[in-house]
Amino acid sequence: MKEKVIEIAGKAWWALGEMGETNAGGLARKIKEKEDLVNLALGWLAREDKVSFSVKRNKVLFSLVAPELQAFKNIYQNTPTNTSKNNGKRRRLRLI
Repeated sequence: MKEKVIEIAGKAWWALGEMGETNAGGLARKIKEKEDLVNLALGWLAREDKVSFSVKRNKVLFSLVAPELQAFKNIYQNTPTNTSKNNGKRRRLRLI
């Protein structure tokens, strides 16, 4: 179980970097995991001071703290994307 929570914490960290601020339900849907396991993973990340919490309209929202968001951006900027492979051009799918 501990290994699963650690795995989900990694997925949650990545998703929070992409999404920004979100609630536990939205995060669970994004990473396709059960919300109770996502909550455990968020607790893990909070214990390591990697996420912050805020309350808006009676909802608890989570986001990466500034140093973690910067680390995410540094990693994400160094990851090749599909558009760089295609020189920024979109391809159309041709149906026969």
